[in-house]
Amino acid sequence: MVTVIIIGVLAGIAISTSGWLESRRLASETEALRQRLEALHQLAVATRQPWQLCALGTNGQCGKNWNQGYLWHRVDDKGGRLAGEHPLTDVTLSWNRGSLITFKSTPWDFHSAFGSFFICNPSGGNRLTLNDAGRVTPTYGDRSGCP
Repeated sequence: MVTVIIIGVLAGIAISTSGWLESRRLASETEALRQRLEALHQLAVATRQPWQLCALGTNGQCGKNWNQGYLWHRVDDKGGRLAGEHPLTDVTLSWNRGSLITFKSTPWDFHSAFGSFFICNPSGGNRLTLNDAGRVTPTYGDRSGCP
């Protein structure tokens, strides 16, 4: 009887920890994408070169499925150490304007159409909206774009 009680308590702890981990993963991925979007906007202006953010495809190329993750590089496919990729785990990601965003080097020229990213997992969802100045506005708890 004691063994059954101990197993029940441990199972309860494991279930509650799982939900906390999913919530932390969602918050972490939302913040990582928010920071990347803001950094790419600043990087394009500072380097006077257009930069792209796109869905991660195969072999480090742009793809169409944001759920794989995302990558960033200069439009001319260069960027050296400043280029990179971020694979995703345990979250889904979608952009409501296609599979590519270009950040132009002129701060007064908008970088992409208005749009929103949706980051989702079983614990919830968040929206990151990109405005006409390249600024990012998070909306936490917004599951409207989640599957």
